[in-house]
Amino acid sequence: MINKFGGLLLQKKVSGEVSWQWYDQSQGIVQWNFKNTGNTTASFILQRGASMAGQQFEDYVFGQAFNVMYLYNGQQFGTYLLQSPPEPLVDHGVENNSPPMAVVDSPNGRSICFIFTLAPNQSWSMLEGGFQGGITPSNPVLIPVTVKDPNPVTLCDAYNPEQCQGYNQQAGTNLPCPPNPWQIKSIIMQTSQNIPILIQDSITDGPCSSSSPNPSNTCLQQIEDGINSGNFDEIIEGIVCLVQSLGLDIKKVIKKLV
Repeated sequence: MINKFGGLLLQKKVSGEVSWQWYDQSQGIVQWNFKNTGNTTASFILQRGASMAGQQFEDYVFGQAFNVMYLYNGQQFGTYLLQSPPEPLVDHGVENNSPPMAVVDSPNGRSICFIFTLAPNQSWSMLEGGFQGGITPSNPVLIPVTVKDPNPVTLCDAYNPEQCQGYNQQAGTNLPCPPNPWQIKSIIMQTSQNIPILIQDSITDGPCSSSSPNPSNTCLQQIEDGINSGNFDEIIEGIVCLVQSLGLDIKKVIKKLV
């Protein structure tokens, strides 16, 4: 055994903490608080659920919902797709903070998520709305992600119309939606963990073309999956998705049927 003083390299420790608190409960706005508790700069995605009366009813990664709306209207939301490896987030104040997004590959699928990159011991906070009617965040956890491809690649995103039109319906806005499918460019991040995929959009390598996936097929697959699993809510969501993919107003269709 060789006894030497010094010369020992410390292992990189990647770990983070996340918590939430009410920022304006009457408006359904929460404040997310992130902290890098490791000894190296690290990137994370936030997986969290939503609960009512102590019962969790959904679980997904922050940014998987409405990412098309956030990116196509980037000036409104202050977010964008990463074009190079992420740097630690700059704190502009909780009311002005907004993280970038990236395409994330996981063992069970590909999705677009918010990316939280923090230096060792750095803390950072942001706001999120939509927690009304007794709904609260639940079981938040930070999942480490690493850069899979540091060079931005061209991708074709055939998205579920709920990713854009669903935001307008929920928020009462009339912001524009991109073509469907639409062409995007992003670096690729990755995680070795399985993560829930809220909406199974089709994000394929290369530019969009006439042979790109038809978003209606995604809706039909959602209906089929709901039938096979006996999930009535998923069937209804698939039908709504199909109606919206055809450019129809779901409210007008319902009025015609009632």
